[in-house]
Amino acid sequence: MASYLDLDADGVARTGLLFLDGDELEKAVIDKFGQVDYDFVYFNRVKADVMRIEKINPSLQLTAVVWQRHLENENFMYPMVAGNSLPREGYSYAPVNAKARAAFNGSFGEVLDRGGVKSHYYPLYNSSHEITGVLELLAGERSANDI
Repeated sequence: MASYLDLDADGVARTGLLFLDGDELEKAVIDKFGQVDYDFVYFNRVKADVMRIEKINPSLQLTAVVWQRHLENENFMYPMVAGNSLPREGYSYAPVNAKARAAFNGSFGEVLDRGGVKSHYYPLYNSSHEITGVLELLAGERSANDI
């Protein structure tokens, strides 16, 4: 019988999505149209889940990030919640790449390789089956400039 230590990044993401709650992610942001503030009860729950995803198979040394789209410009996203590793959370926007865009539109398990760093993108749903964010798992050697 296989164990969780046998999972690849795709298996880790699919397992992590079982307990990562899209409703809690939505509730973590208090003001979506002005100054952003967080409801730290929900934010910390999501953060704990993201950190748990990174630990499912420690040998992969994954970085987990939950991205949300910029509300006024769908071509940009920001790291809403990050695990133990980079990037820092908050409103440092990044362009939405093709694979992240596919995940924001419901595609599952897309991979983008950026110079030895593989990013796996997965849509995160709420209980109404709306996409509230995208889980990205990064695997490989990386620096702060990679994320």
